[in-house]
Amino acid sequence: MLSGIGGRFLAQLNYQGTTLALSRKLSGLGSILVFHEIHDDPGIELQVGCSTRAFENLIKMVRHAGIEFVSMDEALLRLDTPHSRAFVSVTFDDGYRDTYERALPILERLNVPCTIYVPTHAVTRELYAWWLGLRRLFKTKDVVAVNAMNQSFSCPDTKSKIAALRTVTTWVGHDFHRKENLRQTFKSNGISLEELSDKYFLSGQEIRELARRPLSVIGAHSTSHAALSILTDHEVVPEMSDNRNFLENLIGLEVSHFAYPYGTDNACGEREFALARLLGFRSGSTATNRSIGQGSSRHSLPRVDLTGRFWTTRAERITSVHALRPTAVGPHTTLSKEELP
Repeated sequence: MLSGIGGRFLAQLNYQGTTLALSRKLSGLGSILVFHEIHDDPGIELQVGCSTRAFENLIKMVRHAGIEFVSMDEALLRLDTPHSRAFVSVTFDDGYRDTYERALPILERLNVPCTIYVPTHAVTRELYAWWLGLRRLFKTKDVVAVNAMNQSFSCPDTKSKIAALRTVTTWVGHDFHRKENLRQTFKSNGISLEELSDKYFLSGQEIRELARRPLSVIGAHSTSHAALSILTDHEVVPEMSDNRNFLENLIGLEVSHFAYPYGTDNACGEREFALARLLGFRSGSTATNRSIGQGSSRHSLPRVDLTGRFWTTRAERITSVHALRPTAVGPHTTLSKEELP
C-alpha cells in the first residue's frame, strides 16, 4: 500500500545495470506489476506510493529490457501457451484518482495497457479507508495516541511521522480485525473518511471514462475492501459478486478480473481462490511479491511490487520494537534514528 523506496530502487537499477537487474527481478513466465498511488511528490503524502518520475522510468526500463507489456487477458493467453514471450502486465489497486490523473497519461503516451481494480465503497464514498485516516492523522498531528495499541507517538518531523505511520499500518497488517479498533481514534481527532475518499478515490464518471479508454480495463476488488479471509462464507460471496455487479452496471461492460484486497497470505487463501473461479472471474490476483512460475493458478496469480510494500522489511523491524512492546498511552514514543526508514 505504501512505499518510500521506489526512487531508491530505480536509482539502484541504474547503478547496477538496468536491463540485467530488472530482467532478474522479473524472471519467470511473466510478471504482473502492482501499484497503488502515484504522486508527483510522495513526500507530501508521507512517502506513500510511487512518484510519477519513478513510475515512468520503470515503464521505460521494462521496455528497454525487451519485455513486452500486455493486458491481463493477453497474459492469461500466454500462460496457456508454451514457450510464449516474456511479458509484464500493469495493475493498480483501490481506484485512486491519481491513476486517472497521473498514471494513465504516461501509460497512454507509452502505449501500455493496464487493469484498475476498484472496490464499490471507494466509488460510493462509504469505504472504511483506515490507511487514509492514519495518514491524515500523522500528517496533521505531532503527537498521536492510538488507544487500540495502548501507545502514543511523538512525531514532530517527517521522518518520525513516516516511521510511526508504518508502525501502526504494520500492526493492522498482522491482524486485519484490528482496523475496526481505529474508528474511535479517527472520531476523536475529527477525521472524516468520507471526505478523504472523495479526495483520493475515483468518481463514478471517472471510472466510466477509464472504461472507455482502449488501454485501461476495470477489475473487481470487493465491495468494502475487507480482508476476505476474516469473513464468513455468507459474507465473502457477496463481497466479490456484488462488487462485480456494481461495476458492470456502472460501466456497461463485463468485469472479468479480480484482485484480493491486501492480497497477503493472511488476507486471502484457497477458499477465496476457489470462489473467484466459481464466480466466473477469469483471474484472481494476490500481492505475493514474485513473478509467475510454472504451475501458477490463474486465480491466485502473484504480483510484483517493485516500489516496496508497506508492511515488510523496515516496517517489520519498527513494529517488532514498538507494537509488540506497548507502553501506556500517556508517555510518548519517540523513534530513534536507527528505526527511521
